[in-house]
Amino acid sequence: LDNFWYTLMHELAHIALHFDADISLFYDELEVVPQADINNIEQEADFLAEEAILPKAKWEISPARLIPSVIAANSLAQELGVHIAVIAGQIRHKRNKYNYLSKIVNGAKVRRYFSM
Repeated sequence: LDNFWYTLMHELAHIALHFDADISLFYDELEVVPQADINNIEQEADFLAEEAILPKAKWEISPARLIPSVIAANSLAQELGVHIAVIAGQIRHKRNKYNYLSKIVNGAKVRRYFSM
């Protein structure tokens, strides 16, 4: 779930940030667009996606920032009204420790939330 929501928010951030730009079509064709432009556009979308999922102001005062525990992640998830896996994924990303909270992240499957 964390990757699903982050990716969705990242792509929506591109729309929010770059829809009115002089870009008639946006696609990830890395060989055509200068690398500096790609990096800037991607960093802007990354920032907005992260802020939408887990606002920096909330992260800075959260116990989850200091203690990467299930209890801290669950508390922050409830406060923000998101699934615990979304917060667990952000904790892993922000700490660059992808072994933290693996059961939560790996156990939350997107498929459960969409009827087939």
